Amino acid sequence: WSCRFFLACSAGPGHLHALPARRAPGGLGAFNAQELANTVWAFAKAEQRAPALVEAVADEAARRGLGEFKAQELANTAWAFAKAEQPAPALFEAVAEEAVRRGLAEFNSQNIANTMWALAVLDVRHAGLVAACTTRAAELEASLRPEGPRQLHQAQLWIEHEWKRPDLLLAPPLRAQCRSAMSMDAPSPSALQ
Repeated sequence: WSCRFFLACSAGPGHLHALPARRAPGGLGAFNAQELANTVWAFAKAEQRAPALVEAVADEAARRGLGEFKAQELANTAWAFAKAEQPAPALFEAVAEEAVRRGLAEFNSQNIANTMWALAVLDVRHAGLVAACTTRAAELEASLRPEGPRQLHQAQLWIEHEWKRPDLLLAPPLRAQCRSAMSMDAPSPSALQ
């Protein structure tokens, strides 16, 4: 299956949809956490719609639990579902519960930004996870890469204007940094629109 996946990717992103998830030997149950996360991330990054695959990954992740997912795998999975505009309430609840249960010490600044952005895009209102992400973002402020503050700014707009939870906003200096990073870019459509 890995060879067919590689060949399809080499042939161009238009061929990715031809790889049904259930045709992998053993189905998605044979995938480890990293392989599940990387699969949905690759489809989302290539901007290939694969609703059946994404749903199958959500089902598999929910079935097995997310205990074996590393921080990056949790964040990348959340990002991929948001990028694919594929709501998966049970999966996001599991991601939120797992992240809050273990704490966010393993999350780097990009993991936090991806997670917050994904929650905003799919309107996943989990106050415990958002509060933990807000705290962790402040701890990692110095390590934010250019995309991170833009994602965090979009999440802040959602928290403030859609969810109306000012208690979950970043501290004003970090919010200003995020707003400034967003305004420095040429305008482009947001997934939140």
